[in-house]
Amino acid sequence: MALTDTYDNYRLEVEHGYNDGAGVQRCQKNMYDMLNDFQPRMKEITKSVTSTHKVFAPQRLIMEVLAWSGAMAFASSLGSILGAYVFYSVFAAFLPKFIASILAYIVIPAAIHASIKHKERQYESDYSIRRMMIISSFGQGLFVGYTIGQRHLSAQPLAFITPVVASFGYSQIVRRAKGDRIVLLGGTLGPALAVHMVLGIISGRSTSSYEFLSLGYVALTGVAMQMTFQTTLWSRGHVFMNIHNALYNFFKGMTFYCFGTYIE
Repeated sequence: MALTDTYDNYRLEVEHGYNDGAGVQRCQKNMYDMLNDFQPRMKEITKSVTSTHKVFAPQRLIMEVLAWSGAMAFASSLGSILGAYVFYSVFAAFLPKFIASILAYIVIPAAIHASIKHKERQYESDYSIRRMMIISSFGQGLFVGYTIGQRHLSAQPLAFITPVVASFGYSQIVRRAKGDRIVLLGGTLGPALAVHMVLGIISGRSTSSYEFLSLGYVALTGVAMQMTFQTTLWSRGHVFMNIHNALYNFFKGMTFYCFGTYIE
């Protein structure tokens, strides 16, 4: 029911935008708002990503960001499968792939970001915000799947495994690390990469594309963790979850476009 309501809302907004241009203006405002949020902080974000200083971020916040990033990645992956195999012909009938790419990799992440900021200003519950993020991630995945629907890789890992395993790894290493950033990252990301490699070997799908995507997902999780450690930016963590999932989708899409085999 929630997914149906969300789809209806998107449809009405698109129709309204065609009639008076308001939808386009709202989309532009969402992207401008997101850029305005990040531009003044770019130096601080860059510094946090490359920092090796001791970590004082709350344990619960890091684990929530990783766990819910995994949930968003799962929703996006499910949507991607449906977009590539079930709804591909439906989208192809009326939606150019260029427009779908803009929606998948720019507009929807910007809209989620704007919605997060609005809901946090209204002091809405974490449940309400995360529910919106999961539903929106599924919709984003539909467009991602459509954009890469005619491209093929020999194998690919399950993206959501990375943050899920990383959250367990973090919970096991955090007390022993005592704030040491290098130990935290190694103890968190190492198990995630190991699980991907083991699953690849067991399934017989340990190809170059599988390994490349696995390494990319693990690296992006490391970037997201480094940003989350800087808790003075967004204390509730929702923005980091969205960034994490958006980076996953963009990396996946670019990998398919750059290295995937085109199939008619």
